[in-house]
Amino acid sequence: MSEKDALLSGAPRQVTTSYSGSSDGKSENDIDIEITASEAAEKQKDERLRRYASQSAIRKFFRYCGPGLLASMAFLDPGNLESDLQAGAYTGYGQMWTLLLATCVGLFFQIVSLRLGCVSGEGLATRCRREYGKEPSIVLWLINEVSVLASDMQEVIGTAIAINILSGLPLWAGILITGADTLTFLLLHKFGIRKVEFVFGVFIIAMVACFFVNYAEVQVNGTALGQGFVPNLPNYATLQAVGTFGAIVMPQNLFLHSHIVLSREIDRTSAAAIKEANHYLSLDITLSLAISFAINLAVVGAFAQSFFSSDCASHYLDLGQNSACLPSSAVSSFVLPQNVTCTADYLTPTLVEEGTSFVCAPISLETAGDALVPTLGRTGLIIWAVGLLASGQASTVSGTMVGQFIVEGFLKMKLSSWMRVLIVRIITIALCLALAFAYSVPGVSIDVVDEWLNVLQSLMLPFAVTPLVIFTSRRELMGRFKNHIVVTVLAWMLNAILLAMNLYLVITSFSYSSWTSCLAFTVGAAIYTLLVLLLFLPLLPLSVRNKFVRTPFSSSSSVASVAPSSPTYLLSKGGSINSPDMVERKVKAKRVGGEMKLETPK
Repeated sequence: MSEKDALLSGAPRQVTTSYSGSSDGKSENDIDIEITASEAAEKQKDERLRRYASQSAIRKFFRYCGPGLLASMAFLDPGNLESDLQAGAYTGYGQMWTLLLATCVGLFFQIVSLRLGCVSGEGLATRCRREYGKEPSIVLWLINEVSVLASDMQEVIGTAIAINILSGLPLWAGILITGADTLTFLLLHKFGIRKVEFVFGVFIIAMVACFFVNYAEVQVNGTALGQGFVPNLPNYATLQAVGTFGAIVMPQNLFLHSHIVLSREIDRTSAAAIKEANHYLSLDITLSLAISFAINLAVVGAFAQSFFSSDCASHYLDLGQNSACLPSSAVSSFVLPQNVTCTADYLTPTLVEEGTSFVCAPISLETAGDALVPTLGRTGLIIWAVGLLASGQASTVSGTMVGQFIVEGFLKMKLSSWMRVLIVRIITIALCLALAFAYSVPGVSIDVVDEWLNVLQSLMLPFAVTPLVIFTSRRELMGRFKNHIVVTVLAWMLNAILLAMNLYLVITSFSYSSWTSCLAFTVGAAIYTLLVLLLFLPLLPLSVRNKFVRTPFSSSSSVASVAPSSPTYLLSKGGSINSPDMVERKVKAKRVGGEMKLETPK
């Protein structure tokens, strides 16, 4: 293999090149070398295409599969599980169509997101920095960092609740234990992305096993389940339906998916290779979300069968909130003042312990376990807690990864994995500990915070979807892979609908009891509107865009070449070579005798 071929390959190896002359003040063990490699790059591309073309479709799929598993965890985090159990307990089987529709909308945006990474070779956060400039990018980073932090808090709270159920430790102790996730992530990260994806597969298998065991034990009503896919929206289900969309379509997941696909080697000088990558990565996320939908369905079905009651649903307006038919022993101090007795519509009488009475009361992650005991026993409780623990652990790792991508993309700041995990986890644990102590008084549940975190993340959705649609609709960036006009129109329509639904969720959840709360809402709405308008900055002419940034845009600065015909690679100290199409490639140069050894790191 020639010297240039070795430099352009992704595998770690040593190559030798002659060296003479001065190093311009640099030490003999540390120099910069510039190599023009158009001929070598063309040869390497042909070799890769011949090798990949000979593979079977199954081998090609397994070469690309994996990113979908990581992305699907946002559909299975503790916040989603709480939304699922409330959807089943509050509305029965009637909102299965909402769950299916929300998953399809999420799949649509995930495919658009992965196409951005496949075609451009950049993640969404990196592209935002190019298109919006330094100052607006800092604003967008802060907004999306809040979303990541909110998601991280949900994962910590969910994990702490699972630990509390399994061990009896108080929530604050469970929150401290989750600090060990830092070491877990660092250990996994050292073994490479494929090992991380394998561990995610194990977590998903654990969730499938746990939640489907409980699903089978409660003897789900198949007829009612099938009827739930027929669209129907009674008044008591409206708020829960909106909350389902807010919990499933998560903004940070679009950043994660667009970056994680870059771990797959794609020849971006070949349209056929890009098309193939788009195809198999889309199949990967489709299958992954099909599994996540099945898990969500199992949770909704189990809680609908056990705790939905028409008695509680009919009292929705009287009670002022949704409620489920729970065993009185499980609600204790959380029982509603009206103390409405009820009978579960679908619950099999033989599953209920003798002498158990039921009342209408709210249900959450914290009370769900106790509610399962009179129907499924202690075993059902432990199975539920293990599934919840697997959800919390897996989503913690994916949340850490997306946080890393957002910092590096928006701020162009390289943070080591351990530093990023340490900083975010300290902040998260500190906030969760404060909440655990604040909500430790009898009669108050920490799950109230979890619900508000879902609302907060819902408001962040336009700050990921809007730039994503703008970028993937541009021919100068995506070429022949730009969004079809139908895809673009559908994406804008869904973006507007989701924004309207999330605003409705906020408006209905906000208290207007005083003039100060009304003023706060008005100011917050005005600021939010201005921030949403900022998202359309890339659509403005350069002369207008330059007024918002200190460093002016040039006519070519915001659109980088996707696949240069004659690439020149700058080889400098440090860094890593991860893909053959990067404009900057970094190697370590060491002088050995009269020659230079260039060793590409893994």
